Amino acid sequence: KPIYLSCLGEVYDVTSGKDFYGKEQGYSFFAGRDATISFFSGDFTKEALEKEESVLDYTVKEVKSMMEWRKFYEEHETYKFVGHLDGDYYDSEGQPTQYLKDIQMKLAEDDKEL
Repeated sequence: KPIYLSCLGEVYDVTSGKDFYGKEQGYSFFAGRDATISFFSGDFTKEALEKEESVLDYTVKEVKSMMEWRKFYEEHETYKFVGHLDGDYYDSEGQPTQYLKDIQMKLAEDDKEL
């Protein structure tokens, strides 16, 4: 049975990492959901997933940390991108939402200031 996770609405098949993401394993919390904020908040609880938090409320440093996690999955040898999750970050057509564009803009503005 495949194991999927989502980071910033990008869905990856992490079945090859079942020793990490499988049932009752250390990172099983991430399997089957988009837990974007948990990637950099470190809060791996059901309550954290239910909070009405915005990525935009976090510091640029924290958001960049989360982007590093996305990069990890993008570049992983065996974890494969399988699509976009319809929701906060992508619409049903797989197009970025305004929310994702705002996150990207926040990061781009910070890069200009350096």
